Amino acid sequence: MTVTIKGVDMEIWKKFKADAAIHGQSIAEHFTNVVNQHCVSLSWEDAFKSAQQLRQKSGKWQGSEEIRKWRAKRVL
Repeated sequence: MTVTIKGVDMEIWKKFKADAAIHGQSIAEHFTNVVNQHCVSLSWEDAFKSAQQLRQKSGKWQGSEEIRKWRAKRVL
């Protein structure tokens, strides 16, 4: 799976990459481990509340519409 993360501060990104290297992991492996650790620390109730808040903020969101917008912006 490919994931894009927008708006990451360059200094934080450099530290994250360095931390992955220190742990002998690829960036994908390190990201997965960090997210897993974070998710383990959340209760299911907290995770559900967070998901609900994100859904309310986004309004009606259609993944297919977002993909079409992204494709339209691509320069071939």
